[in-house]
Amino acid sequence: DNFMGSTFVRSPAVELAEEGNEYVVEAELPGVRKEDLEVSVGEGGKSLTIEGK
Repeated sequence: DNFMGSTFVRSPAVELAEEGNEYVVEAELPGVRKEDLEVSVGEGGKSLTIEGK
């Protein structure tokens, strides 16, 4: 038996760069088309959420 159960979490490779007063986020999402992504910025600009279909 697997002691930890099925707790595997897959995390994409992500790069974050600061350009002037902006941040640029690049994420490797193999098999995902950008048309199938929804990107949102949380209240106050303190969080970024990327969701795929």
